[in-house]
Amino acid sequence: MPVETVVEEKPQPIPAAADHASDVMLLLRLVLSEGPADGRTRQMLENVARASFEMDETMISSLMPKLMSFGSSGSSRASAALQAQPPEHRAGLAGVVLAAAKREPGLRPHLPRMASRLAVLLDISESDFAGPRA
Repeated sequence: MPVETVVEEKPQPIPAAADHASDVMLLLRLVLSEGPADGRTRQMLENVARASFEMDETMISSLMPKLMSFGSSGSSRASAALQAQPPEHRAGLAGVVLAAAKREPGLRPHLPRMASRLAVLLDISESDFAGPRA
């Protein structure tokens, strides 16, 4: 009897996100924690960077200190800068953040809260970007 080999496919990066990976990662960081980030937040960010953007360890190690250094005042400034973008761009970023979060098992249960937080951070309506969340 022939034996069937099952090969688990690695998820492909999110193509539309490649040009905006740093904005998406920043936005995800702000969604996960407004204040100082903890080790769990860092791990989630690293997982998303690898799975959704195919970042290597060098890229991740240069990006993480920047993302982890945001506190409440930095979050407000970053949110204001993102809100200055056109609404279509903000909605696109929110959609990419949710698509990336869906790839991380630890974030999937939090998608509804994340969508609400994205809407607040980007000053847009959830209906502008949120589709099915599961």
